[in-house]
Amino acid sequence: RLSIIREDLHNRFIDQDAAIDTVVETILRNRAEFPVKNRPLASFLFCGK
Repeated sequence: RLSIIREDLHNRFIDQDAAIDTVVETILRNRAEFPVKNRPLASFLFCGK
């Protein structure tokens, strides 16, 4: 599932490559480390053009 997340997001969001890369890298980094319980993974704000 994680292996296709980048491709899936690129198919859903047009011209948002930098934002998608940031989200995917954050998710992958969190999966590799020990997450802190009771805290959000990250906060993202997506704005349209």
